[in-house]
Amino acid sequence: MKIPKHIAMMIEKGNIVNAIKNLAIEHGITMDEAKLHIDKYEEILKAKQQKQQDKIIKKQAKTNKIKSMIEKIIS
Repeated sequence: MKIPKHIAMMIEKGNIVNAIKNLAIEHGITMDEAKLHIDKYEEILKAKQQKQQDKIIKKQAKTNKIKSMIEKIIS
């Protein structure tokens, strides 16, 4: 099930309880089922965030390596 944009925004803002309630009401599912869907969405979101962080860390490491090499050349 795709999480609607307004529910996703609730999740990203940390308003999990309202997100679960709204998802359950809008899709006619139990709150337990809604929680499972939201948990899956959160896992995907966290994985995307981790991937972005890893990308930034890798880029910073590369930049630091280049800076270090330039400093060695200048010294």
